[in-house]
Amino acid sequence: MNSKIYWIITLSLIFSNTYSQSVEGFLYDSLSHEPLGYATVKMENAIIGSLAKAEIANDKGYFRFVGVKNDKYIVKVEYVGYKTKIVEIDFEKNLNNLNLGAIALSPLSQMLETLVVNGLKPNVTTTLEKQVFKAEQFEIARGGAATDVLKNIPSIMINGEGEIMVRGSKGFLILVNGKPSQIDAITLLAQIPANTIEKIEMITSPSA
Repeated sequence: MNSKIYWIITLSLIFSNTYSQSVEGFLYDSLSHEPLGYATVKMENAIIGSLAKAEIANDKGYFRFVGVKNDKYIVKVEYVGYKTKIVEIDFEKNLNNLNLGAIALSPLSQMLETLVVNGLKPNVTTTLEKQVFKAEQFEIARGGAATDVLKNIPSIMINGEGEIMVRGSKGFLILVNGKPSQIDAITLLAQIPANTIEKIEMITSPSA
């Protein structure tokens, strides 16, 4: 019941916005032409560089911003293993809704002439059920807490108040060494040192 109320309130706020402009688009792999689901899409003000909006593309690679003010923006698309894509838009010259169409993201491997790997395990392992991230790859967060590590993982967003969203939703469960905790997620993750974490698993299709 609470979930339904939340979505009703959210939609009411969106439709009451005085700005009717929207921006939408579709993300895909430039080589395989497969859709890139759950990529992070940010809209930044081109003048002052502040973050205006942020969304997570759906499983088909589609994203949409609504209630956009008349201004100049930079749309930045980020996805692990791909080069960041930047698209500039200007609503001061175009008052209509914008469809950016299909946006191709290039794998980072295209930027390498030669790649030699000797006995190294991948930092990210993906299966149908989950994604596994090796925490040691996030050196920038080593002196912080678990929250600082999660900020570097695609599909996870943490706002200024410490609220966590996974693929745009607050409906998730955190397990530590396979066991649930009675402590709320924000407090729990703030108490765990980053350098004690071996790996992080994002289970999107949990088995029975």
